Amino acid sequence: MKRKKETPGIHRQGVLVQLTINFNGSSDKGTETFNISQTQRKILNLFLSGGKYSVVDICREITTADPRAHIRTLRNMGVKISDYWVKSPNSHYKVYFIE
Repeated sequence: MKRKKETPGIHRQGVLVQLTINFNGSSDKGTETFNISQTQRKILNLFLSGGKYSVVDICREITTADPRAHIRTLRNMGVKISDYWVKSPNSHYKVYFIE
């Protein structure tokens, strides 16, 4: 069976939404608008609701396979997502949050 050729430049399906980040308080100067995917919006809303989440917690909450690339993309847009390592005798993992 032949596979259909994909459209060049389109790697993901889904609806893009806009995220506006204001870097200078309340003035319009320094405001930047980004297009983010639905999964990135869900991750951002999860962090904005409060709490600290591991990758496994995020996967369970928003039903995505691996949110780390989405977190990296949000950070590159200027969203201040913090993290720290949790170490136990058998494993270690990061916990992500927004202060």
